[in-house]
Amino acid sequence: MYGDQQGGGYGGGDITGRACLWSGTPESLVDLHPRFNPYYLQVNAMDGDSQGGETVAAFGGWQHAALWYGSIDSYVDLHPSGRVRSVCSAVSNGVQGGEVDTHAALWCGTAASFVDMNPADFLDSKILGMDGAHQVGWGTTQSSRLRRALMWSGTASSAVDMNPPVALQSQMFGSCGTAQVGLAQIRGVWGAGIWFGSSSSFIDLGSLLPPGQYVQSQATSVKQVDGVFYVSGYALNAVTRHNEAFSWIGVPTPGTAAVLGAAGVMAARRHRR
Repeated sequence: MYGDQQGGGYGGGDITGRACLWSGTPESLVDLHPRFNPYYLQVNAMDGDSQGGETVAAFGGWQHAALWYGSIDSYVDLHPSGRVRSVCSAVSNGVQGGEVDTHAALWCGTAASFVDMNPADFLDSKILGMDGAHQVGWGTTQSSRLRRALMWSGTASSAVDMNPPVALQSQMFGSCGTAQVGLAQIRGVWGAGIWFGSSSSFIDLGSLLPPGQYVQSQATSVKQVDGVFYVSGYALNAVTRHNEAFSWIGVPTPGTAAVLGAAGVMAARRHRR
């Protein structure tokens, strides 16, 4: 979502998916399906007047990163020449992030602007979230073959390993500039977490869930409004085996966690099947 619009996709007719925009009602649907009629496509991210996503040209074909500006005719194929597969997973301020052939990627509106963001000593990587200055995601190290949360500042060499000291693995999915969110594997359990610009600033949001009821969790987006952090995500209910949507509101920053930890409990939840 961005502003009063929603992006995604729906299935119907002789294809499996069409990229779409809505403005709060079913009747407001805008079909973004390009005229070359790909087999499948969807919107993955939005920012301002642009939408990023992916297309699959034919049965068995590979994905191409895609960009729109609110209409069918605005479609841009971001797939770099000579590459096999690409996906756009994030957009911010005229920049798009995602993955090209298992390497994290950045674009500035055209296929020719592609920049390989894979850090040295990493097997693969992917950008999944962005703010105006940073890109977040994950990378797999050459040595351990484990995923580690990464944060970039526009170049491959700027990548910072954000894996918390207490975690075996981690991934990031969203950023608002002052905070980043995702999940980390601690003592064998994947749990939602929030960072504040460094690996040591990590706070385990999974520990704020009702004890014994939820076995794993993930934070997918974060926003700061008037000094308050709003984190969205979901958690797996150990009893029903369903994922349930959660919001953490009033998440404490480092140094205040011990005092304000209770403020991070869920303000709302609903079933996610």
